[in-house]
Amino acid sequence: MTLPSVNAITRTISPSHGLFYSFDSQTKQQNNQPISLQEISLIGTMGSLKEGEKAKKDSEADKEQKLSSNIQTVDTCFLPPEHDSYCLKFNLKITSWVEDVISNNPDALKIFRDFITRYEKEVGGKLLASRYLTNLINGKFLWRNKYAENRQVTLQIADKKHDFNIDLGFGFNDKFAKTQDKKAFDGFVEQFANALFNKDDALVLYVEASGKIGYGQEIYPSQEFVNDDKETKSKVLFDVFSKGKRVAAFHSQKIGNAIRTIDTWYAENATHAIPVDPFGPDKDNQDLRRKGVSAKDNSVYSMLNRLLDEKKGIEANSDAGHYLMACFIRGGVYSGKGKDK
Repeated sequence: MTLPSVNAITRTISPSHGLFYSFDSQTKQQNNQPISLQEISLIGTMGSLKEGEKAKKDSEADKEQKLSSNIQTVDTCFLPPEHDSYCLKFNLKITSWVEDVISNNPDALKIFRDFITRYEKEVGGKLLASRYLTNLINGKFLWRNKYAENRQVTLQIADKKHDFNIDLGFGFNDKFAKTQDKKAFDGFVEQFANALFNKDDALVLYVEASGKIGYGQEIYPSQEFVNDDKETKSKVLFDVFSKGKRVAAFHSQKIGNAIRTIDTWYAENATHAIPVDPFGPDKDNQDLRRKGVSAKDNSVYSMLNRLLDEKKGIEANSDAGHYLMACFIRGGVYSGKGKDK
């Protein structure tokens, strides 16, 4: 059986945008103030190899002109001078859509749904839920903002709330030093795991992270990719309108990418996790860890083809099974080739 030409799944974990606020760690009350962007103009320097090679042949007049003509307007984001700490707020909505597979092949659709049911029964949701939540404890979602003092993340579901110290080195198999942290974490894992397969209700997990970086220091929100010739700025940062003010922010996609960076199943001796994606992009090493589409390869398409192959199949409690289930939770369009016209 070949992969259907129509095969789509709605994502299960939906992050909100993340908004940045500032406060002074020296005061007892943290009156969070929205962090705004500032637009500045500056003279950029020549730094590329191509520019350097061309400069060898320039006349003195050309060199002088180049040194003064690279004027740029950019967005920047800094804490106000009276604040030394930031606070990032967002939430995750977990809605079980994994069985809502859209496919134009009823037989394939049944096989996909049977695998999901089999995974729920044989493995459950705790393994994946624990990995997603670990990326909140280790501050993966903070990106460049994770380098700070007094790092802390607060998780809250309904009236259940707990503060964790952010440990940048905390891994999927690490243990908590404090008993109360382990107990709280296990409770969040259980609720998260149940929500992954709960078809009746949505779960909302509120996340609030903070860190001390110094008075007036720089914050790194998301950067926009602008395809507009009329745009005069060479760097545009992301902000949202909230309560009458513009607030520096993370894209929901940036947060989601960090949360789903749980794939260590791409190789037996994997040294680090990569995001759960169809071809396993490893941006740090500029490589694709999951390649090919045939049943012998390890991309999501190869896994789906293997699942449709009665002789091969996929064990639920296996590296391939965990990756495929994480792809279902991620959602996306995993369609095969249509018929040539």
